[in-house]
Amino acid sequence: MGLSPEELQTFKDAYRKAFGENLDDAEASDLAYRLEHLYRVLLTEQSD
Repeated sequence: MGLSPEELQTFKDAYRKAFGENLDDAEASDLAYRLEHLYRVLLTEQSD
């Protein structure tokens, strides 16, 4: 998954608002990838 710079900034802003912590681009990209993977796993589990 590759986020555009705007999408990455939106994710970083949402994370800061929710958790009060700033992420650098690498951390935000990694967390966004993990979140996407979690959603895919959950969706796969629901369809079985």
